[in-house]
Amino acid sequence: MPVKTFAEMQEALSNNKITYNPQLKEGTKYKILYPRDSTNFGNQPEFLIDTPLRMPFDLSAGKNKEITPETTTLNMELSLNVQEHSEIIDFFIKEYDSMTRSHAVKHSEEVFRRKLSDSDLSLFQYPSLSQSKKNPDLYLLRLKVQKNQTKVFVVQDGGQTADQNITSYRQGSLGDLQRGCSVIASIKHVMSWFSSSQFGSTYSALKILVFPYQRTQQPQQEDDSIGFPMASFGGHKLQLNEGQQQQEEEDKPVAKRVRTDGAEAGQKRQEATQVDDDDGELSSFDGE
Repeated sequence: MPVKTFAEMQEALSNNKITYNPQLKEGTKYKILYPRDSTNFGNQPEFLIDTPLRMPFDLSAGKNKEITPETTTLNMELSLNVQEHSEIIDFFIKEYDSMTRSHAVKHSEEVFRRKLSDSDLSLFQYPSLSQSKKNPDLYLLRLKVQKNQTKVFVVQDGGQTADQNITSYRQGSLGDLQRGCSVIASIKHVMSWFSSSQFGSTYSALKILVFPYQRTQQPQQEDDSIGFPMASFGGHKLQLNEGQQQQEEEDKPVAKRVRTDGAEAGQKRQEATQVDDDDGELSSFDGE
């Protein structure tokens, strides 16, 4: 089944097609609830945010963690603002997080050792979008990207915005996800995690189309075997399906192309930072 458009995901959520498995599972660090999309054979929800979002920071390995050649999972943060992205912000904050909270109520005694109401749990919930303390109109969406799983495509010729045609793109790697670029991402809701004092959701990026911050003077030649079928971004449903004859290309080492000055980037981050909820959980439970 093709990945859902954002509008289709909104409709599925409003029709109660997005739910959770009834039982908590024990994770390495947290208790886990797996989301389900009943319109997609009960698999974890996957949908496309077809609006380009800017990447204000470099990829990071998590709080106080350095990126090494062995690093396979990184955090990508995308910037949203109320003026341009109010519909996306409302979807995550008002609709999706509310759905997650309603299921958390059922497990509150098991997780928090006391029965809590929806309003009580709002104090424990880490929202899907982190709101800036300095500017309440700004939010960050954190997505997990994985070296051997996240597919990256880089725009070379054509439009740099969503309303212009794309005429050339190439297969990329995590090294192409650099501060200042804009991306269109196909997203998967991997799980919701519960600790004794907090709960929240983890999202991963399945496929990413990158609009580089600066064009290269001599772009690489387009590889026609890489399928990313679309005529333009304006108003079209994007089906991020790879061509049947696509040649799998081994990703370039992360450490060669991703900035490693995490301390400098951390000093410039907004005050609202998300709890580091990854470690082994994403790889261990993805796809169950």
